[in-house]
Amino acid sequence: MIHEPLDLYAVRESACRETAEAFVHPPGLREGLISRAALINRLRTERAPLIVLTAPAGYGKSTLLAQWERRDPRRFAWASFRDEDDDPQAVLRLLAESLDRAAVVDESVWEALEAQPVSTRLVTRRLGRSLLGNRKALVIVLDDVDKLVARETRAIVRTLCDHLPPETQLVLSGRRLPSLPLGRLRAEGRLAELSAADLRLSDREAGMVLRGAGVEVAGAELEELNARTEGWVTGTYLSALALRQRPGRAHRAAAGVGGAHHYVSEYFASEVLSRLDPGDARFAIRASLLEDLAGPICDTVLEEDRSSARLRRLADVGAFLVPLDRERTTFRFHRFFRDALRVRLRQEDPVGFAALSRRAAAWFREAGELATAIEYLRVIDDDAGAADLLGATAPQVFGSGLLTEIEPFLNNLHDNRLLLEHPPAACVAAFGHAVLGHGTVAERWAAAVVTADGGPDAPASNPWGAVLRAALCEDGIGRMQEDAELASRSGEATPASPFGAVLVGVAQLLAGDDGAAERTLAEASELALTLDAPLPAMLGFAEQSLIAQAHEDWGVAESLACRARDLADALDRPLHPIGALAFVASARSALRNSNWVRAGDDIERTHRLAPRLTEALPWLAVQLRLELARAHLALNDVASANELAAEVDRLVLARPHLGTLIESARELRREVVERLEQQSARGGSLTAAELRLLPLLTTHLTFRQIAQQLYVSRNTIKTQAISVYRKLGVSSRAEAIDRAFELGLLRPESDVVDRPI
Repeated sequence: MIHEPLDLYAVRESACRETAEAFVHPPGLREGLISRAALINRLRTERAPLIVLTAPAGYGKSTLLAQWERRDPRRFAWASFRDEDDDPQAVLRLLAESLDRAAVVDESVWEALEAQPVSTRLVTRRLGRSLLGNRKALVIVLDDVDKLVARETRAIVRTLCDHLPPETQLVLSGRRLPSLPLGRLRAEGRLAELSAADLRLSDREAGMVLRGAGVEVAGAELEELNARTEGWVTGTYLSALALRQRPGRAHRAAAGVGGAHHYVSEYFASEVLSRLDPGDARFAIRASLLEDLAGPICDTVLEEDRSSARLRRLADVGAFLVPLDRERTTFRFHRFFRDALRVRLRQEDPVGFAALSRRAAAWFREAGELATAIEYLRVIDDDAGAADLLGATAPQVFGSGLLTEIEPFLNNLHDNRLLLEHPPAACVAAFGHAVLGHGTVAERWAAAVVTADGGPDAPASNPWGAVLRAALCEDGIGRMQEDAELASRSGEATPASPFGAVLVGVAQLLAGDDGAAERTLAEASELALTLDAPLPAMLGFAEQSLIAQAHEDWGVAESLACRARDLADALDRPLHPIGALAFVASARSALRNSNWVRAGDDIERTHRLAPRLTEALPWLAVQLRLELARAHLALNDVASANELAAEVDRLVLARPHLGTLIESARELRREVVERLEQQSARGGSLTAAELRLLPLLTTHLTFRQIAQQLYVSRNTIKTQAISVYRKLGVSSRAEAIDRAFELGLLRPESDVVDRPI
């Protein structure tokens, strides 16, 4: 039998017709795409034989690889897979066509593809032989490799990976990690990996994407938007499209764009949810109620089994699930994805959403995370349940200074009836608003507490109410001490007892009994530490430090100030308003020890917090400003001290029954007036920059060396020094140092004097 000769050209043309041409070329790059130059350069210089690029949909994987292909002089063979390509013959045809574009396919490959039946092993072997015959640098890109799930197709990729010839680099890109021995390849140094973290847009790149789409967002708004998109390229572009619907005010509307916008939710529905197993998709939608996802909480709240395994599977398939630990036991959804899922859950199953929220609240209440539990009840408008939980936060509010997480609820709580029915919640709300400087609101909720207790003349019915009434000090020092003593005798192992004891010490101090106050505060502070209540402990140590400073016991004062400062930094909110007393005590001690850097930092933090402390906590507001004014006087900053004295005058006018603080306010006013008169005679006070320069003038450093230490120019230092000389009424550096010692701006025991920096 005579066979017609095989027309290999026709065979190849036949294969090409069966292969979608678009899937053996890089995707087209539309105009306006930003260039990922840093990532492209990283890929161009990477010499590992295998590069794995994995990220969820929309992170720009294919675009990055296409940009790389344009910038790299090497030949590229490109194959993009579809769901229907999960077949050995389809994969081999795509590989053959892509490699043929790079001119490395032997004609025998086409013969094997034309044979019937096609031998997968034969085609694979001949493709391998063609690659081995290639002597030029080649990059093979297999895009959307996650579409290959069949064992036979994955085996082809694994074979290709294990038998790469020299000068050939294989790139696997997809939404999930391919089924390969990555651990071995990584250990052998043959693997380079890029993930979603590498593909995230910087703020600058996000701004370029937005501008390319015709939207201008900059500054803090851009940073906030990019933080919410988490650098997700498609999310940034879809945000731009959403913002374009609001012309002329995009920068103001950027904060309102999120995963709930229909542009984003539609993308997730088509590109993520539709590709998941129905059970996994339902799990993801219901799990979006939770912030952090772990097996135990998902099992309980969602009433599921084996949630841990399901979470790992969702992470593996690129369902926008981010691991929070190396062991992959805890996860969270991408913010936009979670927003989209939550909206869908609430709209499609409002009853289920409410039931899930209540179970989540119960879980967090059992775990002791009451503020989180409150949020879950607030979302479903269960204000009564949230108020009940708010009352239960009293140990955290009065003990660790909890404010950050409950503040949104406090600011949205306007129902008088609700708080009258929940006195513990009213107590927490009154104290929280008082600490935050909302005097009028604090008085309203405090009145609800008094009403529940039977009126202003009746003793508080619970220790938290007693602490509140003592802290607010609405009826003078005597009543403050009575209420505080009631709280201190509660006998409960809660922060109410030490907080009450600290306030007893404060009342004794304001009554002029320093000795009793010192003893009471010392015992109360240590008790607070044993009960893990840093807020009253910090307040107690700060008060003791100020007493020691008044008695010029500077070593004890410094030790106590440092303890108070450390506790203030450890509170629920590091800049908790009550922590201002610790910072000002630390500042005054630091000034005494010529520790200018710490003093400046503490004074700055005190100024940031002082506006929060109002007549709602009158004794603390006045005491803080008195001490801060004294710190400024020590710095010869009489103008700032004068402003603080004026604030003290206004406060004591509103709250005149504050014991010794009233006389201290008069003394401060007299001293400020005297210093202002002196200053007027010699002209001006030193600025913060000049005060920073002053101790450095005592060293042997030149102006140029001082400038280098302070990271400013020599001319700046020279100008500041001349200003210092003028204000101190001197004409030389040596005279300025002598005059500073005379005025107390420098102290002989300073560890800066005569010592090089």
